[in-house]
Amino acid sequence: MTAQSTRHFLGIDLGTTNSVAVLSDGERPSPVRTSDGGALLPSVVRIDARQVVTVGARARRFLDSDPDNTRGEFKRLMGSGRKLAFRAAKIEKSPEELSALVLGTLRAQAEQALGYAPTAAVITVPMQ
Repeated sequence: MTAQSTRHFLGIDLGTTNSVAVLSDGERPSPVRTSDGGALLPSVVRIDARQVVTVGARARRFLDSDPDNTRGEFKRLMGSGRKLAFRAAKIEKSPEELSALVLGTLRAQAEQALGYAPTAAVITVPMQ
């Protein structure tokens, strides 16, 4: 049986502070490991002067030292119409665009774990 012949489900919890992806074969859930081996991906994005995008723990390290180019807790602003500036890159991104970068990183990590790209996912966002 090949990796693709086993159906896996991808669930993502898009969090304000951290996000997590879980794969399930329908019986057992298994957290998707991040590049640093953990299960949680900080919901933080940094865009530098060359417009290089960094997401997760590496980006979080810059929250204090480079706050003009690093954003966290942007999920709270979703639907507000606000744009967040990344001064060094001279660009602005909406909270939805930043959330998409986090989701894309989690999907890529799930693809690495599975050996193929997931074709569907369920994204949860807790109600307040």
